[in-house]
Amino acid sequence: MTRSKLEKYDEGQAAKRLRVSRAAWRWAVHIGAVPPADAGAGLWSRAAVEAVDAAAVRDALPHEPASAYTAALRLGEVLAPWDVPVSTAAVAELAAAGLLVSLSGDPDAPTFHPDQVQSLAARPDLPAVVASAVPLGPDQAAQRLAVRRSDWDRMVALRWIAPLRHTWIKFPRSQGGPVRVPLYDADQVALLPTVYPEADWAALTDPSRKGRRSVLFGKAPGEYEHVNLAQVARIAGVGRATVANWRRRHADFPAAAVPGAEPSPVFERAAAVQWLRTHGKLAVPPPRPRPALVTLEGGRVVTLEAPDWRLSQEREELGGYIAREAEMPWPTADLVRVQVPGQPEYAVDQADVDISYAGSPTRQYLKLRWPASRRHARPAERAARD
Repeated sequence: MTRSKLEKYDEGQAAKRLRVSRAAWRWAVHIGAVPPADAGAGLWSRAAVEAVDAAAVRDALPHEPASAYTAALRLGEVLAPWDVPVSTAAVAELAAAGLLVSLSGDPDAPTFHPDQVQSLAARPDLPAVVASAVPLGPDQAAQRLAVRRSDWDRMVALRWIAPLRHTWIKFPRSQGGPVRVPLYDADQVALLPTVYPEADWAALTDPSRKGRRSVLFGKAPGEYEHVNLAQVARIAGVGRATVANWRRRHADFPAAAVPGAEPSPVFERAAAVQWLRTHGKLAVPPPRPRPALVTLEGGRVVTLEAPDWRLSQEREELGGYIAREAEMPWPTADLVRVQVPGQPEYAVDQADVDISYAGSPTRQYLKLRWPASRRHARPAERAARD
């Protein structure tokens, strides 16, 4: 190897010196196969570079790096059953959160180690991890809460939540230029029903209210600014006495917003919520599973919320919640089209129907069971036509 006259190397120069790719060098730095920069920020001394085992650097990245598009496809396959969309922009957010390491050095075209992408895809908590790391735009936030966009805008106007930052997006069908779009912390979005339990969430999430005035119309920000001990307890899901005990025991519990209001103190809601989150007393609701759709003989479509698919002793079972007033054939039903997120579509002859009314005043639980032999792929021509 010809000695270089350079005394300091940046990552590109170091990779060239060892005849390895820059991506392999960056990954080797990440896993510790290359010592930390010793000649300044992002710079290595000649001695440090010459001491690196070039073969070990190459072996650490035996395959071509995966693009953001490829990473999004892989994560999307795993997250298909969940209401957690994954785009190339979402992958960039995962990298910004430290869950993936970009090997390209180009923020507009990041690449990743395929094994790291696969390791992330294998995490059992992947839906919650991705949902938490990727900020949401207004439409996505409304979808996460299952509310109308107009209701979401009212929540923002009431100062229930503020943007993390803004980004510029060029919408494909827009005739104008890029639009400035606010982005919101996904965990804060998911916590809104917990943080504001006094709001009528049943009405806010009722799809039949489409076109009607928001139940938040006429409300003012000041109505939600403060909470008392009982309200803090309701947010945390504990009793009032427990919150009073926390207040006595923890010196960092928020101070009363109005001095001298004992024995009925009130607190800034935001401060109380922040304290609960900091002390691990407020859990972020997990993302919702995508619904399954079952088309019955005759064309009627039944939506199964929170679907659960199981295979046991050559028998298959698909369960989920349906509206309490929904009618189902009994005791068997022909399923001409079953669409379960993350699975190929199929049909079932004479599935056994079981309905339970326990556990919810508004929904019933539907179980469909059948021997595996009754399940068959849908004809290609019919699937294409549907």
